[in-house]
Amino acid sequence: MIIRLIITSLFLILCWWLFVFAFDLPTYILPSPELVFIRLINSIPLLLDHCYITLSEIIIGFISGTSLGILTACLMLYFPFFRLMIHPLLLITQTIPVFVIAPLIILWCGYGMISKIIMITLLLYFKIASTFYDGLCRTPFQFLEMAQLMRANRFKTLLYIQFPSALPQLFSGLKLGAVFAPIAALVGEWIGASRGIGFLILDAYTRVDMPLLFAALFVHILMSVAFYHLVLLSTQKFTPWIQEKS
Repeated sequence: MIIRLIITSLFLILCWWLFVFAFDLPTYILPSPELVFIRLINSIPLLLDHCYITLSEIIIGFISGTSLGILTACLMLYFPFFRLMIHPLLLITQTIPVFVIAPLIILWCGYGMISKIIMITLLLYFKIASTFYDGLCRTPFQFLEMAQLMRANRFKTLLYIQFPSALPQLFSGLKLGAVFAPIAALVGEWIGASRGIGFLILDAYTRVDMPLLFAALFVHILMSVAFYHLVLLSTQKFTPWIQEKS
């Protein structure tokens, strides 16, 4: 997969260079790959500083959203009243994109990291809660009967039978979250931020600094791909019985 990704990236860069060369485009319209690369090398300290902020938002939001989603799914499974209360809310929130309420979140929580972390948390929370609850409910009935015969309590049944059985659905939600979390951070920083890759991209755009804009965008893509593959490796480690198509 990595080799194919590198080959595809090189092919796209070649097409990019040929397009700029063929139409003789000015830098403020579309900079050439070599200009972007030079600006990337010269701006490494600046890019790393903003990348640290965005990556922190993604990791904290990803962990908090996943944790809350798993907890909610377990509560829905064992407490019918809680399930009746929260399940319709999960369905309703799926129809409202987090990006729509992003301006309100930033208005209420400010321009710092907290608002972006909340956006990522909300984005992942509903997806993880829904997918993991569905996985818990699909535990094979014979496994539950075996647990009853062995007189396992509800906690042990959840921990040793239902939780492992629901891992494929959980990691499916996590892989989706790994794709959307960097996008949520980027959009949040576009709407209102003082630091971060999204802020840097917007600032470069307003100053018509296209080489810096493309350099920051490249860093964001690289960070997002690395984060997704980290989740993918975790999936293969904890659910080795699932065959991933590479």
